[in-house]
Amino acid sequence: MNCEMPPLIFVYFNFRGKLQPIRHMACCLQLNFVEVHLEDKEETRKCLPQEVIRGLKSIPIEKHLLPLLVHNGLCIYDTYPIMAYISRKFNREDLMGRNIKQKVNLPSLRPNSRKS
Repeated sequence: MNCEMPPLIFVYFNFRGKLQPIRHMACCLQLNFVEVHLEDKEETRKCLPQEVIRGLKSIPIEKHLLPLLVHNGLCIYDTYPIMAYISRKFNREDLMGRNIKQKVNLPSLRPNSRKS
């Protein structure tokens, strides 16, 4: 892991849910990440690292699209796009499936998708 790389910044509510698989992936890959919870009090937010505060400074947060990943100037919403980004960014596309059929079917695992 590159220690100079800025941390992944995860923005979500202060409970498990859609962020949980992302958190598991980041932990398993031993990635540097910081969680920012929307309900955090002002004094809690002041304790965040300066690079995290700078990274979030001018980003409008769409609460209905959370979770949000902020990394290297990118803002990525929703669980599966975030997991796909992490897999590709950190050269672990094997986590997306063993073959092209599994990789293509990944979006069908979304809770809101309907099979025809």
